[in-house]
Amino acid sequence: MFGQFLIKHNYVTAKDIEEVVSLRKYSKKKIGRLLVELGKLNQTELNSSLSSYLSARYEGTIQSLLDRQCQSVIGSDIKDFSRNHDHVVIETNPEFIEFAALKFDDQFLEELEQRFNRHGRILLLEPEAFSILAEPGQNNALVLGNTLKISSKQTDDEKLNESSAYAKLFRACLSEAVSSGASDIHVEPCLQGIRLRLRNDGALREWKVLSLDHRDALISKVKWILNMDLAIVGVPQDSRASFNQFSADIRASSIASIDGEKLVLRIQNQNQTYNLSRSGLSEQAIAEMRRAASRKDGLILISGPTGSGKTTTLYSLLSELNHPTKNISTLENPVEIRMNGLNQINISENKGVTFSNSLRALMRQDPDIILVGEIRDKETAELCFQAASTGHLVLSTVHANGAKEVVERLINLGVSPYTIQSNLRFSGAQRIVRLICHRCCKAVNIDRLTALSLEISPEDINNLKNASKTGCDHCRFGVIGRQAIMEYMGINEISNFLESPQRRNFAVKDPIRGERSIETILILN
Repeated sequence: MFGQFLIKHNYVTAKDIEEVVSLRKYSKKKIGRLLVELGKLNQTELNSSLSSYLSARYEGTIQSLLDRQCQSVIGSDIKDFSRNHDHVVIETNPEFIEFAALKFDDQFLEELEQRFNRHGRILLLEPEAFSILAEPGQNNALVLGNTLKISSKQTDDEKLNESSAYAKLFRACLSEAVSSGASDIHVEPCLQGIRLRLRNDGALREWKVLSLDHRDALISKVKWILNMDLAIVGVPQDSRASFNQFSADIRASSIASIDGEKLVLRIQNQNQTYNLSRSGLSEQAIAEMRRAASRKDGLILISGPTGSGKTTTLYSLLSELNHPTKNISTLENPVEIRMNGLNQINISENKGVTFSNSLRALMRQDPDIILVGEIRDKETAELCFQAASTGHLVLSTVHANGAKEVVERLINLGVSPYTIQSNLRFSGAQRIVRLICHRCCKAVNIDRLTALSLEISPEDINNLKNASKTGCDHCRFGVIGRQAIMEYMGINEISNFLESPQRRNFAVKDPIRGERSIETILILN
C-alpha cells in the first residue's frame, strides 16, 4: 500500500494517513493527491515518492519502444498534450495511455485523466534514450541491431566523454578543478540561471555562469553523469563516480533550493598518498598519535569541522597500521577513501545499517583495529569504549571545538570519566589553515589586531603577515596552499585533565588558538 510506503520512508505520519483514508469515503481522489491538498506533502515529494514506489524505470531496449510507438495509432491531440509537458507517447488503448519521461509528474497524470478520461502510465528513461524516442529520425545509427538498453551500463568515463554540450561543459569544469587542485565543485541554480564555482585553498571562486535556459538541462546532465536518480527531484541524494581519465573520485550530494537542485561535488585524488610525516602536523603530535596507536587497545579521537582533514589524518595513521597480519575494518557514512587491505563498510541509516548495529556485528568479526566514521550518540560512544576496553584499537571522530572539549563531549554523551580515563589514548582537534604567499604578503596592521581582540604574543606579532587581496603570479588572492594543524592531549594529559579541579585553565599541547587567530586575520583582511 502506498500509504505504508510513505510512513516507512518518513514522508508522512500514520496519523496523516488515517486522516486521508477517512476523507476518501467522500472523495474519489488518490491518497497522494489528498495529502498534497491537505499540506501533508508538497508536489515534489509526491512525485519523488511515487517514482520510488512504482519503480517505473524501464529496462528494455530502445528498439522495442520504437516499434510499439510505430504500431500504435496516436491522435494529434494526445501528441500535442504530451509534447507540451515534455513527455513522449509510446502507446494508447481505450484504458490507458503510456508515456516516456525523464521524471515522474503526478500533476501531468491528473490532467491527463481529466482531459482524456483514461489512466496514464509513465516509463522513466535516461536522457539519451529519451532523446532517441523523441526524435527517432535523428538517431537511427544508435538503434541499429536492437541492442541499445534504456538503462545505460556506460562507465563513468564514457558518460563524461559523450558529445553533448553539457557533458563537454562539465568535463571542462572537472578538468579545471583537478588541474587547479580544487577540493569541491558547486553547481548552484540561481535567479539568473546557474553558476559553477570551485573551492581552491578553502575559498570559493566563480568559474562560469550560464543563463536560465541552461539551468535544468545542465543539472539533469550532471546528475546523470554522477549516477544520481533523475526521477528523484527535491529529495536529497548522495552518489559516487570515478573518472580514471582525471584520476579523480567524486562524492556528490544534491539538495533542493528554491531555484532548483544544488549539487556539491567533493573531489578525491585517486593517486593521493596517505603519510603522517607529510601531513604538516607537528612532529610531537605525530609521535604522540603513533604512541597511542602502538597499543593493541584503546580509543583515538580526532575532532574538527567538516573539511578539516580528520578522515585524511586517520587514514594516514591506518596506512601505517595496515598489515596482512591485522584485521582492520571501517564503518563510514559514506566510505570516502578506498584503501587496499581494509574491510570498508558503508553506513546507510535509511536501510537500517547504523553505526551502532554495524559496530555490534563487527565485534563478532574478530577485528584488531576498527575505524568508526563518527561518534554521534551515547549508544555509539559506549560501543566504541566497549570495543576499546576489550582488546581492540578504535579510531574515530567527534564534533568538538578542541582537545579538551572532546573529553567534555564524551562526558555529555553519558560516558563516565573513569571509562574515558581508562581507555582514551589520544584526543586531538584539527584544523586546516590557509598559507599566506610570502612573495606578496604585507605587514600586519597592529590596530586591526587590537580591534579583533586577538590574543597574540608580541613575539608572534613580528612574524605575522597579511595576505594580499589581489595576489601575485605565484598565488591566488594571496593564498598558496593549506596545512593541517592540531592541538592534542596524550594519555597522561587526558588523565590529568579529568582530575584537574579547574579544567577550563588546563593547558593542551600545540594549542591551535594562535593559528585560529592567524586564519582570522587572513580571512577578514
